[in-house]
Amino acid sequence: MAPRAASDHAWASAIDERIERWRRRQALRVAPDLDRRRRSDEDPLILELLSSPGPSPETDDVIEAIATSRGTWSVSVELGRLLADLVRRFRPTSVLEFGSGQSSLILARALAANGGRRITSIDHEARFSRTAWEAIEKLPGVDARRVEAPLRWSLERWGVQRVYAGCAEVIAARGPHDFLLIDGPQWWYGREATLHLAVPSLAPGALIVLDDAGRHGERAILARWLATYPGLRWVADAPGFPRMGVAVLRWQGDRSAHWQARWTSLVEAPILRLQRFCRGRHAHRPSLTT
Repeated sequence: MAPRAASDHAWASAIDERIERWRRRQALRVAPDLDRRRRSDEDPLILELLSSPGPSPETDDVIEAIATSRGTWSVSVELGRLLADLVRRFRPTSVLEFGSGQSSLILARALAANGGRRITSIDHEARFSRTAWEAIEKLPGVDARRVEAPLRWSLERWGVQRVYAGCAEVIAARGPHDFLLIDGPQWWYGREATLHLAVPSLAPGALIVLDDAGRHGERAILARWLATYPGLRWVADAPGFPRMGVAVLRWQGDRSAHWQARWTSLVEAPILRLQRFCRGRHAHRPSLTT
């Protein structure tokens, strides 16, 4: 590696390390309040499903395909089983999903087994889920729509974040939604803004599943969501769930919001944009030998 490339790599690594320490401090700072909120609102049935998601005949072949694939971005086998279990037990009629793929097929199959209804998936790169959606469109009784929405930096009431652009009207038109899966790009790349986009169209009692909820960034997101929306309840948490954890929340229907809780992202966004820039410089630099 050339000296300049090595210097850039060291600089980017140092920024990564500092940001990770910062995320960890954020997660530790909010941990006591998160523990208190979780203990007061836990749902024993959902906790039971988290501890031992069962087999699901209508989705087992999809889950088996996940188990044998090498895809980095696919949902885990355990999350696939949990999603099928939740749909089977709680019988939602309108599913909204951020991020699409095998999870979409699992949710749509489970909906079809319950008699059908709607699934709406928002994705910034829909081409990666083309095969799954070809299968979804053949399912009887399932009104399925996938929307490709680019992630763009935006100044919103909740701060400066990357937001799925151009999808709010579709989300509203296909609501109210009583099941929400959040599994898009991690927190600063769009995941935190998803709940804010979905809230106007959530039905009272809607379940919200946040994948990767054991990561430091997602713990901070949970704290900000709970501080922002009085109508949000954290009913189950499994930070040690396979891969990077999962959390389940329930929407109680109170759409009042404490906007000041959202402005912490004004500090995060410029730092994380600098991180992306540094990584990009190193990733796209030609490899040189001395």
